[in-house]
This record gives sequence, structure tokens and C-alpha cells, in this order.
Amino acid sequence: MIEAIEKKFLLCICRDPEKILKAYAEVPFNTLPTSEGRFFYEKIIDHFNQYKTLPTKTVFKVWISKLEDVEFKSSLIAYFESFSTTTIQDGEFQFYVDSLKKNKIYNDALDTIERFSNTIEKDKIVDQINDLQNELSRIGSSSNKKVDYYNLSENVNDQIRSFHCSTETNKGIPTPIEALNNAIGGLKPAQLNIIAGVSGSGKSIFLLNFSEYAYRLGYNVAYFTIEMSYQDCLNRYHSLITQFPANSILHSTLSDEDKRLFYHKLYDYHIIDKGSKKKLNEIFKKDLTELGISPTEEEIKIYGNEAKKYSINRLFEHVKDLTFRPNKFFIIDAMFGLSAYHLKSHINNLSRKGNVDLIVVDYLNLMNSGLRGLQDWEDAKHVSRALKTIAREFNLPVLTAVQLNNATKGEKITQNDVRYSKAINENADNVIAFKRNDKDELLNIIRLELIKHRHGKSEIITVKEDFNRISIQDVKINGH
Repeated sequence: MIEAIEKKFLLCICRDPEKILKAYAEVPFNTLPTSEGRFFYEKIIDHFNQYKTLPTKTVFKVWISKLEDVEFKSSLIAYFESFSTTTIQDGEFQFYVDSLKKNKIYNDALDTIERFSNTIEKDKIVDQINDLQNELSRIGSSSNKKVDYYNLSENVNDQIRSFHCSTETNKGIPTPIEALNNAIGGLKPAQLNIIAGVSGSGKSIFLLNFSEYAYRLGYNVAYFTIEMSYQDCLNRYHSLITQFPANSILHSTLSDEDKRLFYHKLYDYHIIDKGSKKKLNEIFKKDLTELGISPTEEEIKIYGNEAKKYSINRLFEHVKDLTFRPNKFFIIDAMFGLSAYHLKSHINNLSRKGNVDLIVVDYLNLMNSGLRGLQDWEDAKHVSRALKTIAREFNLPVLTAVQLNNATKGEKITQNDVRYSKAINENADNVIAFKRNDKDELLNIIRLELIKHRHGKSEIITVKEDFNRISIQDVKINGH
């Protein structure tokens, strides 16, 4: 029965652009039960995102013809022939969507029971497993032993997600703000976290601080920059980790001595073992002649008698054998804009190179849905929903920012102050907004207000800022 529903679902989205949008927002690819269905579903979505048209029968045949796997190609041909003769009823699309999602929940539940029933971890969650087994038994207790998965309780979905993640994986990625970690538990898998502030208030700086802190703790970070160029973003990142003023790095006004210290700090930041740190310190304490390097003629022209000391580039040859952090900080320059479809494609590509633990997008209002003819609020709704879907599909935290309406300084911020608030807030798990008045600016502090917290109450958290060095500091941690 579920395979027939899968075919009806695919037929629906092939006939209606609105249904494609709804499917993309609500039904991840792995929800479909058959490999053939997943193949066609992904192709349909890709085709629509690229060409903004519905695929024809000819397009389906082209997809199949390009495959080299003869066995799978034969299976797809048979599937397509039966799919082409499938009939659908008006108004049943939501039923197809719900059926596929609940079937996925049920199958995940069965997998979970099998996974934990014979492991040492069972003792830790025996009550939850027993509850889930009872739930499944109740559903499958009919005389013919067929499972009516449509009656599966909705809260089982949350149980499955927590079961499939180990205790460590299910913990949130800590932020550099202790009070925020206590409030929301860090940036958790499958959650959409939003930082809200007026234009020019420092949203990007917060995103970068959260990203850098995660990388420093050993997580792999994918940082998508839309507004700033790759180099500008990298300069800010280097300012944050070395604590040299951002403008001095941007405009190349560091003194020669500061340049040496700057590069020393950069390398030291990316090195994790004590032996390599010791070797690094020895390298940067020496001048070039002690390392057996002679300055080039060009370097002598620039630095004169000091060339042997200040020619930084010549030192790079001596740090190749040091041990650097195994995790990655990817900065992706989305100079041509970023749609949810392209974001997902990037994440898939990065996942092939290794794990991605945190997705950061700077920022939501600059993304686009990839769809034409939508009003701004509709576009924002599709983008925020797509970000939430990506968080759930990849089981990763997504962090982004949005614009606040130009509220008066000092006013209490509410969800209504978020631009296109209803369209965006309903998809977010946590919304952290800036609250700042004139006195706060003199004291270099920022008040963060947790205006939406799906699993807790709203509260206000105070942090110190040094925007000149792209730095956000936890007031409690720094003892102020």
C-alpha cells in the first residue's frame, strides 16, 4: 500500500508547482520507502529548481537513459510504467504526505528497537524502549498482523530522533555565552536558531563568534557568507582569533613586528599538540639566518637590514610539518546569491569531504527561495521553512540571522519586531534578539533577549562587545 501512496505522491508533485514547494518543505528524500521513488523525487525537485518547469515524460526517460546501472535502470523503467498509469484524487495530497511521513516514523521505530535491544546501551534507556515497544505492539495487534502505522502517536517522532542519536551527538554545540547555553542547551541537532538585530547592529559578528567557538571546540563548521566577500569574512575571522584590530588587517596597516606576531598567533591557534606548539615558538623566535634562509633581493629592498627578521613569507616553509587541527572551518562565498536548493547541494558536497557539524548562513534575509513571482514575506517563509527542513534532514543545527524592524532603542523586543515575523518565527526553534540602549553602547554591552525558545522561557542575557576586534565576550566568564 505504501508504495502505491508513494507513486500517487510523485504524480501529484509532477502536476502542480505548489505541491512541489510543499513537498520540498515537508518531505525529506529519505522519507520515501523505495530507492526508485527517492530517485525520481530528487530528480523532480532538481529539475524544478533549475528550470522552474514541471518535468514531462520525455524528461523522465532522459533521466533513466543516463544511468549506467543496468539492473537499477530496468527497475526504474518498470516503476515509471506503473507510475504513469497511477490515478490520483483531488484533495488527497496531504493524506499522501502524512502517510509517507508516518510510515517513515514507524520504520525508524522498528530499526530503533532492533538497534538497542541487544546492546549494552539498552540498560540506560530501558523504560523508553519498553514504552516504544508497547506503542508498536498496540498498533500492530490486529489479527492479520498488518501494521496500521497511521495511528502511530506523533510524539514517537521525537523519541526516534533522540534514540538514533547517541547521548553526545544529541547535545547542543556550545556557544561562547554560558548563560545562553544554560537556557537553550547549545545549538542542537535539527534545530533552526536565529539571531535578530537591526541593520548594522553586529549580527554577522555574532554568527562568526558562534562559528569560531564551535570550531575551536573541535566541530566542523560550514559558514556561508552572502553579504561579505570571502576575503572580508576571512579578515574578520583572523581579527577574532588574533585580537588584532579588524581594520588594521583589512587595510594592511600592521607594523612589521605586529605582522610577525599576527602570523605566530594564527599558526598557534590552528595547532593542537604541545610538540608542534613548542616547535612553532622556536621558529618564530629565530630570525631567517638562524633558520638557514637568506632573504631575497626584493625583501632586502623592502626591509633593508631587517629583512632577515621580518620576511614572514619565508617562515612558512618551516611550519609544513606541524600538526594542525583535524576539523575544518569552511567559508563559502555565495557571491551569486544562495537558495535553499544550492545550500543543500553545498552541504552534500561538504559531507563527502568529511563531517559537517554546524551550518551557518549570513544571513536569512539575503537568501532566496529560487522561486519567481513571490512577495518578500512569501519568499522569507519558504526560505525559513527550507532551512528548518535542512536542519532536520541532515540532523544538524542551523544558525542564521534576520533583520529586526527599526524599533526604538531601549524598547522591549517581541517576535512581532522580526521582519516578516509570522513567516519566519513559526519555523525557528530559538530566536535571540539584540536589545541595546544608549547607556549600553557607552558600556560596550549588548543585551540579548531570547524572544522565542521552543523548550523554555524568555530571558535576557548580557554580553560585552569589542566590535573593533570582532569579539563577543561572556560577561560571567570574564568576571565583569
